[in-house]
Amino acid sequence: MAWTDASKDRFKELWKNQLYSAVNIANILTKEYGQNITRNAVLGMRLRLNLPLRGISAEERAKTFTPRPRAPKSTKVFQRPPDQFFKVSRPPEPKQNDQDIPQAQRRTIFTLTSETCRWPVGEGESVFFCGAPEADFEAGRPYCPQHHARAHNRAADLKAEAAGRAA
Repeated sequence: MAWTDASKDRFKELWKNQLYSAVNIANILTKEYGQNITRNAVLGMRLRLNLPLRGISAEERAKTFTPRPRAPKSTKVFQRPPDQFFKVSRPPEPKQNDQDIPQAQRRTIFTLTSETCRWPVGEGESVFFCGAPEADFEAGRPYCPQHHARAHNRAADLKAEAAGRAA
């Protein structure tokens, strides 16, 4: 709709009345002038005509505003669960020094079979594999029972190391 002086005057009158919302003013002007006027068109015209907002002013709102009470901040400190949750169901295997593996049992990468333990020992050119016959690679057990326990019980090993450092 093209706003005419008459429609602007009628809009100012409705706006100052404060009985009508922007949607109501849009509906009244649409009926009176026969052209579709939207709520956004009404609000845009209010801005262009520099008409004040209706209702209570920001200063009056600030005087009557009381902030809602807030819940106090929690002072609860989250702590690590007790050690009872970290207990292992089976007793730990005795520690085995990998350098004590007999020479006859040791394997190289070329002599490993599907029934020998594939636990690597050493670094660089001196690396060898445990070679214990209790492993079964095809059944999904690539390590002997001792190395399997070490591989899958790392949390207990870390805990024991930490206890040793603290002592």
